[in-house]
Amino acid sequence: MSDYSNIPEVYRSLQKRLDQFPIGAPEAPELYEILQILFTEEEAYVASRMPMRRATLEELSLAVGMEQGRLREVLENMADKGLILDLEKKGQKMYMLQGTLTGFFEFSFLKPKKDWPMDRLAELTHKYYYEGGHAEDFLKLKKPRARTVVLNRSLEKRISGVKPYEEIEEIVKNSGGGAILKCYCRNKASLRGEPCKYPIELCISLGRGGELVASRGMGRKASVEEIMDKITEAEELGLVHAVDNFQENVGFICNCCSCHCEFLAGIIHFRVPGAIQPSNFVPERNTELCISCGTCVERCPVKAISIPEGDDAKPVVDEVWCIGCGVCVSGCPQHALSLARRKEVVEPPKDMRTMWQIIGQTKQELSR
Repeated sequence: MSDYSNIPEVYRSLQKRLDQFPIGAPEAPELYEILQILFTEEEAYVASRMPMRRATLEELSLAVGMEQGRLREVLENMADKGLILDLEKKGQKMYMLQGTLTGFFEFSFLKPKKDWPMDRLAELTHKYYYEGGHAEDFLKLKKPRARTVVLNRSLEKRISGVKPYEEIEEIVKNSGGGAILKCYCRNKASLRGEPCKYPIELCISLGRGGELVASRGMGRKASVEEIMDKITEAEELGLVHAVDNFQENVGFICNCCSCHCEFLAGIIHFRVPGAIQPSNFVPERNTELCISCGTCVERCPVKAISIPEGDDAKPVVDEVWCIGCGVCVSGCPQHALSLARRKEVVEPPKDMRTMWQIIGQTKQELSR
């Protein structure tokens, strides 16, 4: 067991506060170094005393024990670094502490500070996720943080009753636009000397979240049409569309690669089925058109398709591991694949609050 007695108490208090989030922040040397890079001691003190909900400046002043004028300056700097969110509700400014993932880990790479050692930060966040226990904390929850969605054109035409939250065009259209930003995972990989072959600027923040990201210089404002152009680009590249695991007011779209994405790493690296919530669709093969060329096997980001040995062997889909992304469908040169309904359909939680409640309940059950 590591000895953290040399870590300033304010950062240990911050760790305990962050670990209260449904997706927590288990102790590790990497985490404490990350916190000391991102937070000044004053910021760590403020963050460690912020409540689990949104709060006004007046409420935070009482909770922190700091004069409002100085506290406003500290909060403004923290918001500019992506450590907290500053939101307006009914004309009143509200502040909320961000968690680790998804949270200030990503935001710190969207608008890095000149005095931050970004190469070191990239190495630390990578090691913390893969070796420091963060992934284990992230993946043990019964309700995944993200789910897969598909493009409508990949769906079999005979499918009826496709819900708006099940395909990406409707999600983007209903958002009214947002912002286009850099992918945290690919950006981090580049800083670690492992540049990804896919474009970095392919992630999307929707609706009010997109407006906030753009206002802080962490992304560029984009219309529905511009966002759909990015979605189309990602689709053609064979990337997986992942979104918030709830139905209403989806806030982000990640276009994930199998080489660096930390959502997909749950399946690819840690071998946890359902680490990302699969869509309600699976690929279906047209036996007359399929020539067993193997393109679907090569394109599947989670290796859920295989071709058994034999002269007449055809592709087989392992539905336990298939995430229903449609990457195999869009890349089939013979147009022999389409997406069909799964036998068992999973309905995501209604909204963000419901999702976090379910995740939080699961964490409490696991901690008993």
